[in-house]
Amino acid sequence: MVAAFVPWLVIRGGVEAYLRPYHFLAPVHLQVPCASSSCDFSTNALPPYTGHVGDWQLSVVPRVGHLAVTYQPAGRFWPMQFIEGGLFLVLAAAALGAAVWLLHRRTS
Repeated sequence: MVAAFVPWLVIRGGVEAYLRPYHFLAPVHLQVPCASSSCDFSTNALPPYTGHVGDWQLSVVPRVGHLAVTYQPAGRFWPMQFIEGGLFLVLAAAALGAAVWLLHRRTS
């Protein structure tokens, strides 16, 4: 179980931290104007700077007179789930193929 869990954990962590936010679908960039020269950029604000609850804010950077917000819209949830599911399905098929090939090679 550990031999299967550790690689799954490493791959899952890499996909979640690196691939999902920026590489499955390109994030949207938004500039939100500020009323004053000092913008309050608390990333825990509800509703978020995008105006839609559920949007995944990747970064909020204060600039002069505005905030630069990078986010994934909430409407991309299912397409991203299908991309990630397909990726793990291909990896599972490759692992199964490798296991069958190795077992067939050992018994011959």
